[in-house]
Amino acid sequence: MRILPAARAIDGPRQGRRRLAHAAPLLLLAPTLGVLALVTVYPLLWNAVLALLRWELTAPTVRSFAGLANFRELFVGRSIPFWDSLRFTLLFTAASVALTVVLGLVAALLVRSVGRGRNVVVALLMLPYMMAPIAVGLGWRLMWAREYGVVNFVLRALGLPEVSWLADPTAAVWATIATEVWRSTPFAMLILLAGLAALPGEVFEAARIDGASVAQELRHVTLPLLVPSLTVVVLFQTIFKLRVFDLIFSLTGGGPGTTTTPLGLLLYRTSFRYFDGGLAAALALCMLALGAALASLYLRVVPLREES
Repeated sequence: MRILPAARAIDGPRQGRRRLAHAAPLLLLAPTLGVLALVTVYPLLWNAVLALLRWELTAPTVRSFAGLANFRELFVGRSIPFWDSLRFTLLFTAASVALTVVLGLVAALLVRSVGRGRNVVVALLMLPYMMAPIAVGLGWRLMWAREYGVVNFVLRALGLPEVSWLADPTAAVWATIATEVWRSTPFAMLILLAGLAALPGEVFEAARIDGASVAQELRHVTLPLLVPSLTVVVLFQTIFKLRVFDLIFSLTGGGPGTTTTPLGLLLYRTSFRYFDGGLAAALALCMLALGAALASLYLRVVPLREES
């Protein structure tokens, strides 16, 4: 069929309007995408370039190409305790995330059963998370002190021996984990409480009619429906724990020795104490890769569990 010139003239403006309609969202998003690229993509690419250079902060204008020497020094060298810091970071992340999720779920279930005054209870329970991590670390440092700390005071009152919480390597690790769990549990409680409030009540009524006990209702109804909220909590808490810095910096300073030195604190020391910018950039890329690997693992595993 032959298209008449008049039809072509009418169809031209229509196609132009369609193209404009398709391009309008991109045009509106362009300023925001430009700002995000400026503050995220560019620093990331520049950090990747610095990881391939030999760059001492004591001479910031002098740079030389080092290839993979910084990564080799990171994994094989002895200039910084990378593997000890990685082991502590993984232990700290796994233990604190597991305890935070369990305690947050228990707190959310208990708060949901509260009738009047629930908002006041939630506000009071959120106080630890509203405090700055530096303040939490300084406060708990006093509480973990051997001579005058509250924790050892309770142990003495119960007839138990005192513990050098921040001087003994094993005790210091678990003291930092306990402090972080105390601070971050309200976040998990709040997310899971919102997830519980969004669950359909008809499912629970049907389970009660079928004679399900409280434990069966929790296992077969509540937890499967709460998987999306649990995933959000686990994912965010994992990211937060992998880059922990301020709480441990004020609580133990990474000690005793380097026992409680996470990767974030090691990065700070490599850059601002040892003044090795190239090695610090390589360490930052390793932290980014570790967080991305764990996040992708969560996002791959959780849908399989939902389908099963």
